[in-house]
Amino acid sequence: MRQIAEPTLTDKEKKISYSKYFYREEDKIDADIQKVLDSKVMMDAKDVILGDEINKMLDPKNLKVENGYCILPDGCGYVAAYHKMPGVTKEMYSWWNNWWTSSADSNLRYKIWCPKHHYNCGFKWNLETCGTGMPLEDVYIEDLFRNHPEQMGLDLEKMKNSNLVMADGANATSRVLNGDYSVRPIPSIVCHFVYETEDGIEMRTRFWKGYQILGGKFYKVIKEDDVVSKESLIGLLEHNAREMQGLKNILPDLYREEYK
Repeated sequence: MRQIAEPTLTDKEKKISYSKYFYREEDKIDADIQKVLDSKVMMDAKDVILGDEINKMLDPKNLKVENGYCILPDGCGYVAAYHKMPGVTKEMYSWWNNWWTSSADSNLRYKIWCPKHHYNCGFKWNLETCGTGMPLEDVYIEDLFRNHPEQMGLDLEKMKNSNLVMADGANATSRVLNGDYSVRPIPSIVCHFVYETEDGIEMRTRFWKGYQILGGKFYKVIKEDDVVSKESLIGLLEHNAREMQGLKNILPDLYREEYK
């Protein structure tokens, strides 16, 4: 596979105060997720949370697998990851979502999040590598559900009585950059389920690769000859682990310095 140069900063970006976060050592992957990555053993598909079971996410006791991935019987893919974020609050995370996307400096703000794997961003678009040694991917965010979790099928009344305070979800589509024109983009659903804890928040990220939310329900939308590979799921799990470990590491200080 062709070696890809790591992201760099422009001269203008280097002069911005928070560019310092770009130059940190690579964020370490959580040990429990690293075990899953090292084993290369897929979780049992019967433990996957599908769309019609989405309200199980309201109570983590319902979840048999916190970290894992698998190819489903219908050819779609699933990724689950659990991130503890002591010292990070819901307010910080909400601020971050707006801060990194709403500025002329959004490229820099995107790059400091995951310095070795985030390359560029634009309106509803990111350029990144999902996993070590994986190719660059265009990722398009099409529909945001964070302000309307009921559109994902979550029961709002039950959510009020749970520790789940945000379902930061979206429909997305990804495609290998400059890939073969015959290989179609793969649609996905992603959601970062955010729970308040005594010392901050914890997050449970879920990816449903090959699905989209349409009219409040999950639908398989890939064609029969589309391929969701095991390698792409491993890469997605690794990338998500680095992203969220990085966010946990920089957000408390970044929020204190930049929140206005």
